[in-house]
Amino acid sequence: MTARSLHASVIISNYNYASFLGAAIESVLGQSYPAVEVIVVDDGSTDESPDVIARYAGQVTPIFTDHSGQLSAFNAGVDTARGDVIYFLDADDLFVPETVERTISFFDVPGTTSKVHWPLTFIDEFGRPRGDVVPDKRLGAGDLRDFVLENGPDSYVSPPTSGNAWARSLIEEQFPIATSGRSSEIGFFIDIYLSMFAPFHGRVERFDEPLGSYRVHGENWYSQGVLDDATLDRFIQGYEARCEALAAYCRERGLPVDPSRWQGKSWSHQFWLTRREIVRAVPAHASFALIDDQTLWNEVGEGRGLIRFLERDGLYYGPPEDDAAAFVELDRIRALGVDRVVIAWCSFWWLDEYPSFAEYLETNCRRTFESTRLIVYEFR
Repeated sequence: MTARSLHASVIISNYNYASFLGAAIESVLGQSYPAVEVIVVDDGSTDESPDVIARYAGQVTPIFTDHSGQLSAFNAGVDTARGDVIYFLDADDLFVPETVERTISFFDVPGTTSKVHWPLTFIDEFGRPRGDVVPDKRLGAGDLRDFVLENGPDSYVSPPTSGNAWARSLIEEQFPIATSGRSSEIGFFIDIYLSMFAPFHGRVERFDEPLGSYRVHGENWYSQGVLDDATLDRFIQGYEARCEALAAYCRERGLPVDPSRWQGKSWSHQFWLTRREIVRAVPAHASFALIDDQTLWNEVGEGRGLIRFLERDGLYYGPPEDDAAAFVELDRIRALGVDRVVIAWCSFWWLDEYPSFAEYLETNCRRTFESTRLIVYEFR
C-alpha cells in the first residue's frame, strides 16, 4: 500500500464556533493531498454554525447531533469515517496545506506506525501568530512501548488534539468511547487518551516543525487559564482513570505494570496535584511569589495574584545568582504587597542552593502548608 492509495478522514468537531468553523473547514479542503474525507460534526450548536456548514454542501459530510460534548461528537465522526488514517481537528484550529500529505506516508505499511504528531503554532482569535508553539518541548518519537509500560499515561510529550494523525487500527480498537461514568474522565482529552495506547500499535513518529495552528481566544479553556478546584479535580481524576484503563489493557495482554509507581513518577500527576494544593493553600485574592522554575502555568485560581520569583517586566527571569540576589528580589516583591512565598517540588533544590535565603524563610515566615509537592511560607 502506498501513501497515494491511502485515504484520510479529518473529523472536525464543533460547538458554537461559527466564527472559526469556516476557516477550519477551508484549511482541510485546501489540503495538497487529494484523498481527504472531511466530516463536520456539529454538537447541537445554537449559533450560526449550521449555516456555515451548509455553505460547504457536497464538499463535507455533515453530522448534526444533540449537544452531548466533544467526546460524543468524536464517536459520531469515527462511526462515519472511512479513511485509513484519522485526524481530529478542533473547529477553532487549522491545518497547514501540507498537513495530510506530509504525515500520511508514515502509514504506508500497516502495523508499523500508530501515530504521527507535530507541534501547533499559537494564533490569536484573528488568526495572527503569537510567536510560540504548543508543546514547547520536543515531542516523543520511536518505539515507546517499553517507556509507557515503565512510566504510564502522559509519559511522553504529545500535542493537543489537532496535532495528531492516528492509524485506523488504533481508532477501531478504542472507539466508541463511553461518554458517561469513569470512561468520560478517561476520554476528557482525546489526544492524551489515545496517546497512551498508540505505542502498543506501532511506532510514534514526529515532525519538529508546526503543521497546524492552535487558536487561543476567549472561549477556550486554555486562554482562560484560571482553574478552580473542581476543574483541577477533574484533571486529576482523568489521569488516575487513565492509569486504571492502561493497567487493565496491559494485564489483558500479560504485561506486568504498577499503576502506583506511574502516579509517583508522573510529572502530569504531580503538576495537577500541585496546582490543586496551591488553590487550597493560598486564600482567594491573596498575592504570592511562586518559585517553580516556570513549571506551572501562570494563573492559579481565581483572584490570586501571582509573581514569579525572579521576574522582570512580567516575565520569568530565572533563578537568582546567589543569596544576595534572592534577598533583593524578596524585598522588591514584599514592597508590591506579596505576603507569601510558594515553592513547588521542582524547585525544592533552592533550599539547598540558597541556604541563607532558606534560613530567612524559616526564621521570618510561618509554614502554612507543606507536602511532598509544595511548601507555602507566609510572612509574619
